[in-house]
Amino acid sequence: MKKRPVVWMACLLTAVMASAQAQDDGNGAYAEDPAGAAITDGEMAGDTPSEAASGGIATDDTAAADAASDSSSDTAVSEVPEPAADASMATDEATETAASDVGGSAETSGGGASADEPVPLYLGADYVWTTASFSKTALKTAFGSDQLDSGMYRLRAGIRLFDQMGAEVQFGIGTTDSESLDADEYRTDRFYGIYLVPTGVLFDLIEVSASVGYAQTDLERANASESLGGVSFGVNADLPLYVGDEWELRIGGGGTVFRAQNSARIYGYHAGLRIDFKI
Repeated sequence: MKKRPVVWMACLLTAVMASAQAQDDGNGAYAEDPAGAAITDGEMAGDTPSEAASGGIATDDTAAADAASDSSSDTAVSEVPEPAADASMATDEATETAASDVGGSAETSGGGASADEPVPLYLGADYVWTTASFSKTALKTAFGSDQLDSGMYRLRAGIRLFDQMGAEVQFGIGTTDSESLDADEYRTDRFYGIYLVPTGVLFDLIEVSASVGYAQTDLERANASESLGGVSFGVNADLPLYVGDEWELRIGGGGTVFRAQNSARIYGYHAGLRIDFKI
C-alpha cells in the first residue's frame, strides 16, 4: 500500500516531462523558418512577392506608394493626345486652304488675262485683177464677149474669233469708168463679200489662210450691166515686214474665186498690204 503514491508520482512526473518536451519541439520548428510559414500564407492569399516577404501585411507606406502609382498612371493615360486625329484634321484644313488659294489665284489670273488680252483686228488694202467668163448666151450677147477682164481696189477688215479662225468683210470698186473700157474689159462697179478665214503659220513665219463665204459683183459695160453673186472661196499668204507690240505690217497675195456658177464665173488674183492691230 505504501508503494502506490510513489508510482503515481513517477507517472505524473513522466507526463509533465513529455508535455514540456513536446512544447519545446513545436516552438523550435516554428522558429526555424518563420519566413517560410509567412511566405506560404502569402502565396495562398495571392499576394505579391513583396507582400509575401513582409508576411502578407501591407504597411501604410506601401499602400500610399501604390495609390500614388495608380493615380500617376491614370493621369498619364488621360493626358495622352490623339496625334493621328489631330494630324488628319490639320492636313484636311491645310489641303482645303491650299485648294481655295489656288482656285482664287486661278480665277484672278484668268480674269486678268481675259481683261488685258488685246483684241486682234486687221485692215488690208490690195489690188485685184479679175476675169469674168460667160457661158450663158444672154450674157455673151449683152457684154459682147464670152470673157472679159477688169481690175478693182479692195479693202478688207477682219477680226480673230479664235487663234486659228477669223471673220472678214470685203468691199471693192473699179479702177476705170465704163466709157473708157477696151473691147475685152468690163468695169467692176461694186464688190461685196463676207468670209470665214481659217489661218495657219508655215515655218513660224508665213501666214497662210483660206477664205470661204459669199460674194457679189456688179459688172458694167457701156450698154450692159449685171449683178452676179454666189459662193466664193480663195487662198492667201502674208509675210511680216514689221512686228511691234501694238501693230504689225504684212505683205501678201493670193487668188480668189468670186463666183463659180455655170452661167458665169468670176475669179482673180490680188496683192497688197495688211496691218494687224493689238487694241
